[in-house]
Amino acid sequence: MISHLLVFALRLLDSKAGVNNADKHGWTPLMYAAKSGNYAIAEALLSLGKQVDAMQCNHSGHSAIDVAMFYRYKDVYDLLTNYGTC
Repeated sequence: MISHLLVFALRLLDSKAGVNNADKHGWTPLMYAAKSGNYAIAEALLSLGKQVDAMQCNHSGHSAIDVAMFYRYKDVYDLLTNYGTC
């Protein structure tokens, strides 16, 4: 079953929203997916390929992989490391 959050994220991506756009703290959509442990959204973002800058760091110098590791979301961490973010 697809979550409402995933549907919303996919609609934003379909509307050409900037996938690497960061908020005032430097957090990108991929970082928020990692923080919440949302594997489906992280996977959807990574499926965009070269459009996603998975190595982008926030203002504290942390990437999405750092965030997933900090919050102990092993499945998201594994997804990101398999994508090549470390």
